Amino acid sequence: MQVVQLINHRERRGAELFATRLTEELPRHGEPALPIDAQLIALAEGRGELPVDACLLQGRSLSLPRCLLAATRLAARLAALPASEALILQANAGRTLWVAVFTAWLLRWRGRRATIFYRQASLASPWLRGRRVVTAVQDFFLNRCQAVASIAQACADDLRSMHPGLQPPIEVIPNIVPLVSGDIRPWHERPQVLLMVGAFTPEKDHGLALQAVGPLLADNPALLLFLLGDGPERIRWHSVVASYPWASQVAFIGNVSAASVAEHMQCARALILTSRIEGQPGVIVEALGAGLPVVATNVGGVPELLADNRGILVAAGDADGLRAALDQVLAGGLPDLHAAREYAHRTFSPAIVAAQFAQLYRRFAAC
Repeated sequence: MQVVQLINHRERRGAELFATRLTEELPRHGEPALPIDAQLIALAEGRGELPVDACLLQGRSLSLPRCLLAATRLAARLAALPASEALILQANAGRTLWVAVFTAWLLRWRGRRATIFYRQASLASPWLRGRRVVTAVQDFFLNRCQAVASIAQACADDLRSMHPGLQPPIEVIPNIVPLVSGDIRPWHERPQVLLMVGAFTPEKDHGLALQAVGPLLADNPALLLFLLGDGPERIRWHSVVASYPWASQVAFIGNVSAASVAEHMQCARALILTSRIEGQPGVIVEALGAGLPVVATNVGGVPELLADNRGILVAAGDADGLRAALDQVLAGGLPDLHAAREYAHRTFSPAIVAAQFAQLYRRFAAC
């Protein structure tokens, strides 16, 4: 079985990192009668950070003509594979679904069948609501898939609500998240640091975090806020913070490696997530695996992650509620950190998630 994981760009973003990890793990889950060979293919170069098996286009644009060009190049590449070998195309967000469908059509003209899966990594409604033409286009392409793998039940339900005529079945398969193994630093031995990890974009709502945390910083000069990540709004929020007397307690650290994120999680008292839109944020799972309490907004698949006292939920946009929850954690009112860590390890490890995808592929490849 040949499995092709398609990503938009060679960039270290959520969907791209997931596809990279899944590509590495899948060959371990083949069977003697049906081994799995996986490859990672980027539609366009982008920032060119990730190693891939092939990159179909230079630059970054994924306009419709360039998607057709990418599909033509991909079909030519895949046509050389043995006709007897099952071929899976997995579209991992963005325009990869268009390219997967176009490629399958081109291969069909050559007498080659490809099975298409779409991985849904976030809520659909915030991007589609009120956009009838875009929704109709997405509906057309989704109905050319054999199945959809949704990252969380909330996302699956949301997709059904936006596409009531959706024909492919939806399977809920979680993210792959790298987790800390071995001993972790006890919570009470960690410095007084609040941690936020995410791109500086409007949907992450850094303004809410600063509005909630500002008074806590003002009341406690020993408390620090570390902001990891980069993005279009970073300069703006850096300027806003500079105007406050507690500005020296806030560190804009920028993009860091996964290993550095894990180190920061071992040196913090709480992770803050203030998103307005989310699917199943891997940073929350990383925090659960690191024994770090999570205070997050009640959006998307976040409630599924933090159920059963694994974390603390607050309403999106509620600065007072967020501040009260952080105050509770800093005072020692913690969720069940042990149960949270066990849940993370038994649900999101590469082997467990890849096994679910391999089973899904086998089921449809046999049809």
